[in-house]
Amino acid sequence: MKHEIHYQSTDLDLRAPLDLALLADALTSRGLFLYHAGQWHDGSWSARFTVSSGFREPDKDTAAILTAIESLDEPSQRLWAACKSRNFNIGYQCGEGPWGFNQQLSAATLTRIAAAGTGLVITIYPVLDTEAVDAAVDILKKDKRIKRTIGKYQSLGIHRPDSFSIKKNQAEVKVTLTGTKGAMYVHCLMQLTLEGEWAIKEILKEEERFPPTTT
Repeated sequence: MKHEIHYQSTDLDLRAPLDLALLADALTSRGLFLYHAGQWHDGSWSARFTVSSGFREPDKDTAAILTAIESLDEPSQRLWAACKSRNFNIGYQCGEGPWGFNQQLSAATLTRIAAAGTGLVITIYPVLDTEAVDAAVDILKKDKRIKRTIGKYQSLGIHRPDSFSIKKNQAEVKVTLTGTKGAMYVHCLMQLTLEGEWAIKEILKEEERFPPTTT
């Protein structure tokens, strides 16, 4: 199966010497999805956010995150200023083509990035055990419970597995399916059947990620 290079997502990565829970609440209340927030072994705190859009290029996703940042109230702005690291992380999935693939951020978006005091990171993800991943995604996208959780499917995030092969004819798959209502992270164990098809043997972990409920 041929895999094409494509834009995956734009994340906002924050690192600070203090708890970012209140800032995370402020940003999610402005439409961002929170991937995670917590403390590292060195005592610092981090948080990662993204947006659910379905766009095929990073400019509009980045602009949407900037709009949330620019609308922060004064207490949240102080927490933002306390962050030692603020980066937009634009992710791309590798593939066999198209030749000379390129995308851009507009001058207006770059100006807003600089004004917000954020850096810019580009992350390139390798093609993993693609047949197992493709099969898992096809199965999960059809799962009625997941469809109820995330709403209309919009985008996919593929995460590096802990092991490319646990046993013969098995593979780990970690994906985040994002839709109009929320997102679902799934870590599953895939098994190659006697018929030569990949099937989900076991769901190792699931985590629902919702947008905020505003009042």
